Amino acid sequence: MDTNREKKTYYVDEEFDFESIMQEFGSGDAVASVDYDDISSSPVNYEDIEDILSFDFSDVADYSHDTEPSVPQYDDENEYYDPAEIRKEFNSPEAQAPSWDDFTPEQIAREFGDVEAQNDVEEYEETPEPAEEPADEPAEPQVIEDNDELYEKIKAAFLKEAEAESTVVYPAKDEEPISSEGLDSEDIDIDNYASEDDYDDVHTEPRSRAPKNAPKPKTFAEKISTPFISAAAFIAVVVGRSRVTLRAAADADEDLGAEMAPDKAAKYYKAQLGGLKLRARISYAISLFLVYLSFNLPVSGALADTGVKSAVCVILLLTVMICGLDIITAGLMSLARRKPDANTLIALSALLCIIDGFVIASGAKGYGLPFCCVPALTISLSMAGAVLNCRSHRIVFNMASSSRNPYSVTAENSLTGEGITIVKSKMTTDGFVRRTEEAGPDETVYGIMAPYLIVVSLVLGIASAIISKSFASVMHIISGIFVCAAPAAMLLTYPLPSFVSAKSLIKHGNAIAGWSGIYDLGRCKNIIITDSDLFPKGNIKIARARIFAGLKPEKVVSLASSIVLASGSSLTPAFSELLVQGNGTLLEVENFDCPSVDGFTAMVDGVQVFCGNASFMHLMGISLPDKYKFENCIYVSQGKAICGMFEMEYRPLDSVKNSLYTVLRSDRHPIFAIRDFNITPKLISVKYDIPTDGFDFPTAEKRYELSGMQPSENSKPAALISHEGLGAFVSLTEHGKDLYRRIRICVILSVISTVLGIALMFILSLSGSMSVIIALSYVLAWLIPIIILSFSFNE
Repeated sequence: MDTNREKKTYYVDEEFDFESIMQEFGSGDAVASVDYDDISSSPVNYEDIEDILSFDFSDVADYSHDTEPSVPQYDDENEYYDPAEIRKEFNSPEAQAPSWDDFTPEQIAREFGDVEAQNDVEEYEETPEPAEEPADEPAEPQVIEDNDELYEKIKAAFLKEAEAESTVVYPAKDEEPISSEGLDSEDIDIDNYASEDDYDDVHTEPRSRAPKNAPKPKTFAEKISTPFISAAAFIAVVVGRSRVTLRAAADADEDLGAEMAPDKAAKYYKAQLGGLKLRARISYAISLFLVYLSFNLPVSGALADTGVKSAVCVILLLTVMICGLDIITAGLMSLARRKPDANTLIALSALLCIIDGFVIASGAKGYGLPFCCVPALTISLSMAGAVLNCRSHRIVFNMASSSRNPYSVTAENSLTGEGITIVKSKMTTDGFVRRTEEAGPDETVYGIMAPYLIVVSLVLGIASAIISKSFASVMHIISGIFVCAAPAAMLLTYPLPSFVSAKSLIKHGNAIAGWSGIYDLGRCKNIIITDSDLFPKGNIKIARARIFAGLKPEKVVSLASSIVLASGSSLTPAFSELLVQGNGTLLEVENFDCPSVDGFTAMVDGVQVFCGNASFMHLMGISLPDKYKFENCIYVSQGKAICGMFEMEYRPLDSVKNSLYTVLRSDRHPIFAIRDFNITPKLISVKYDIPTDGFDFPTAEKRYELSGMQPSENSKPAALISHEGLGAFVSLTEHGKDLYRRIRICVILSVISTVLGIALMFILSLSGSMSVIIALSYVLAWLIPIIILSFSFNE
């Protein structure tokens, strides 16, 4: 073949028929005769010949019966066929079809019907492999996707062979599975196959024909898990339609994506309120009826029987669990992840009570009613907490979206080095929505306690059954102890006071960023007070102005206004108005400095300018006539010559006065970062009639540093204020501190009730006096102080 190819010159557009191809590439020793009636011949060109020669037949023929082809194949009628099924159908004699390279000339001649050629090649024991022709450029093998023609040829070959001789299929001799790992089609030698003598006394059985496209039978694990997976998927769809997550805080490694805008967040929580309220109201009504039954109040008919009443309690509890399905599923999923939380305690308490109720309803006597009313009440109040959280978020986000350019309150640790310092500044509200949605302290505390409460409740229940020898009532004892591990008010201790606080703060245009903001406001030790807090815009005015040194008034106004505006003090609004009214010009200010607490120096339009009070002018060596020395007056000099003076009027506000008294009575340390050199402790004492002994006035350098301090990059808003002045700032901080204390007390009371309740029910179980009335009365009694603390806020 190599010799012929060397003598021939092929062209791309030249066509060849099938006869010339067989003569060119056929065997040199035996020319195969071809039945041209069976094989249709059509002219082909050189590209078609190269495609046929480069086709890799191992993908089609080299696989076992158990191995499915990687690419599905279809016939002309678009029906799926499998080469493995073809061999089964036509009784292929070989369990594994050899690759194209493994076919001998004898087999090729036999398949194409040439008996004479078959006899001629029987003399040769081994067929020499043709040498590979060196190629100029290695070409990648082309894969022919459409194998319909090849499939028809293979099928025809198998049909002829099946008619010529019958095929016997022998089963495997060894029972152990045969591993084909590491083997390749080139390693298989056809001559080394076992002979017929090796298969004596083997009874063959016809192999059953498997239907096409038969589904794979399910395993036992799949049969068991499928119903539970389907039920979980259905629950997830139902809960996802009207669900507000009770636990908004995510894990640290979870990607939360972009933060939602406050207006969109408000609309989202407003849309969720309808479904939540409906489910909560249904659970309220059912829980109240359960409480009525549990207190053994008068009933008629079949409800007088304990078994019937227990069955009714179980059914009602299941209904409440369906209403609070998000709580139950969240608790069970947390338990499956080995991270039990407050929802896990509620879910386990309800499930244990259902089991106890089934036992009592089935005929057990002497136990009384099951404790179904307690978990039902807990689920109802937890849903009430979700509704209150949703309403609080809507109020807070509406305020954040409607307020124009509000002040942000942040907690800083690096300003004074002594505890948390609260700072009010103009910064973006990024992070406010995310912080508001974080989990409250009730969920955090019970998330930490949940594993211990579960273990302790189970151990005490089993120990009580062993000590009292009441093994038959072990489930009743465990459920009675467990209901106190999940008290009714456990998830209401934070949402209720937070909602009352949000409604109170919205009246003043303030909002706190959830529990994180409450924590920052409650733990702060220092508060920064600026001159704009003491005297907001419009409360400092120029009472009288005087021009000296023969300069034009416009020039003096320009010098004074330029250096005052560069200072950024509370004098800026007054001198900005003077600059407009006096036809002045804002000049370039360079080398601004504050050498003392009484004045500034700078280069204004290339001239040295001093601005300060009388003491500062005396310190700079600038003499003033005695008749022009006044308090609360600003002097401006060009060089060493006085060029103007401005008497200032400071008007106090009652709200600021009340706020200063509040700061004095609190345990916070006020730091006055004042830039206006006229605002001194003496001025504050005179204007607001309060003592200033506890006020901290740092040096001039420290004042400028604190007043110009911007929140750090990691700082997030703890609260938002829409009004200026010290009154709104101090009122917000004091409200946050009071709220922080009340929420802590409510959570502590809930934890104490949990611990004492478990101990109480354990003691009562030892004496056999445990009852649902005692458990219900206990959890309701601890609910009263939490409600009182939540509603007793000071405006």
